[in-house]
Amino acid sequence: MVEDSAAMRAGRLVRRALRPKTLLIVVLAIAFLAGAGAIYASLGSGTPSPIFSDVTKAAGIDYVQDASPDCGDWQECGPEIMSGGAAAGDFDGDGNLDLAVTRIDEPPILYRNRGDGSFEDVSVKSGLGGPSGHLGTSGVVFGDIDNNGCPDIYMTRVRKAHHVLYMSDCKGHFSEEAVARNATPVDETSKVFGQGVTLGDYDRDGYLDIFVSEWRFRKAGVVGESHNRLLRNRGQAAPGQFDDVTAKAGINFEGRSPVGGHNGIFGFAPAFVDLDDDGYQDLAVAADFGSSGLWWNNTDGTFTDGTKSSGVGSDENGMGSTFGDFDLDGRLDWFVTSIFDDCMPGQCDHMFGITGNRLYRNDGNRSFSDFTDRANVRDGAWGWGASFFDADNDGDLDIAHTSGFHVLGEDRYEKFRSNPTFLQVNDGKGHFTDLAAKAGVRDTVEGRGLVTFDYDNDGDLDLLVIQRRDQPRLFRNETSVGAWLKVRLRGYGPKSTPEAVGARVLVTRAAGKTPMLREVGMRDNYLGQDPLEAHFGLGQSRANVAEVRVTWPSGCVQTLTDVRSNQVLALDEASCGR
Repeated sequence: MVEDSAAMRAGRLVRRALRPKTLLIVVLAIAFLAGAGAIYASLGSGTPSPIFSDVTKAAGIDYVQDASPDCGDWQECGPEIMSGGAAAGDFDGDGNLDLAVTRIDEPPILYRNRGDGSFEDVSVKSGLGGPSGHLGTSGVVFGDIDNNGCPDIYMTRVRKAHHVLYMSDCKGHFSEEAVARNATPVDETSKVFGQGVTLGDYDRDGYLDIFVSEWRFRKAGVVGESHNRLLRNRGQAAPGQFDDVTAKAGINFEGRSPVGGHNGIFGFAPAFVDLDDDGYQDLAVAADFGSSGLWWNNTDGTFTDGTKSSGVGSDENGMGSTFGDFDLDGRLDWFVTSIFDDCMPGQCDHMFGITGNRLYRNDGNRSFSDFTDRANVRDGAWGWGASFFDADNDGDLDIAHTSGFHVLGEDRYEKFRSNPTFLQVNDGKGHFTDLAAKAGVRDTVEGRGLVTFDYDNDGDLDLLVIQRRDQPRLFRNETSVGAWLKVRLRGYGPKSTPEAVGARVLVTRAAGKTPMLREVGMRDNYLGQDPLEAHFGLGQSRANVAEVRVTWPSGCVQTLTDVRSNQVLALDEASCGR
């Protein structure tokens, strides 16, 4: 931690004046990074920069996320100001990724992917939209709640009595059943102020559980109920019915005292993810005002708060969150967006925490180290949604994240109003460079959620950026090089959900090369979700993949060799071991 903080301060001085001593520091830092790069296994040397084009209009995505009057009190209107979510999933089973998007002052939208590069608004006929549609939706995720083989849709809401759960009838129609299934906190008086939602199978019973987060201020001295909740699926006894097990499981968000003199609960982006490689999903939550947390799964239905002991949680204003093996060492790392400002001491005393994003490198044994500066990802302005994805199909993970913030009448935030989306491209040695403008990812409106997904099924990942009080932007990936492989899993058996949540996929491009890791999960990037399929960039070679190795939730390990590249590989757990 000390090393990265010092490097950050040195970086500020470099931007202000290139003095001889500072130049010497820069030279030494470059030499250090060059030597440190030897620990990484590069797959992507020589790959051209990614190229994107804005195809929003042609794709038929046309809506405004929040058209309500602006508000000058960010503590009062914060949940609305910070809203804007989207999730990708295949609700109709046709092999094309559809979109569910949330809105504050209008019902949510369900976009069906036509398979020709365009989307159709099916909100009304699917049961999500129309005059009776629910308002105030914020976070969203796809997942098969009752194990009937069809994905349902969960949405958090702001300033309403409860969240909503749209259950699929497998015929393209949904019915709202959150309260009936006890799948939401209910508060008719104080209301819920929902943010992110994650689905996962933390107890490995083959059914999806739910964790919902909340962000809300309380008046000084007031103690109120929190709606950060862990909801356990009753499983075979009552599929898709839930029990609130937050306290029983040991998830105490109230115990995470926010700093900066703020009173409230400030959860943003939760995620069920296995960070200690024991086969059980842990719970990580990016949260505001120094309250981010990591709870280790004890494998008995309970969790232990491991935030401090593991070396995470220094992100000050955690907002967006994403997990991936950026350094190809076989362990999932954690990237958290936050706020960065290089103002001088005394100029930013009105703000808590301006030291920027965090990249926590997983060192194993439930321990992380801060690689933020060594990876060059600290400065992301006022960050929000984030996603690890291979933008150029070169075999290493890049990072996309949105940014921007503005409050009516608050001049101190004006500098963040037109922040662009960042596209941090990995050089194959764990060092990132923002190439968003060069790649064609250009937007200057406050970003919120984002989704990385292959909407046109051409083998590279496209980018959807949600913008507050404006149209979203769909950027099509036009990068012409790079082989790829997509793996879609189907779970089977008493320990697996239909989506095989928690399964791990290792792809080895060629004999002797370092495997690339993906974990199947429904994790919250910031108010949204990337699709469940595991995408792998394979570099410029079109040769067959040496090995695909799947560790299923049941523990069964399936290995395939000499696998053709540039295809969607569909695997069923029922065939494992046969």
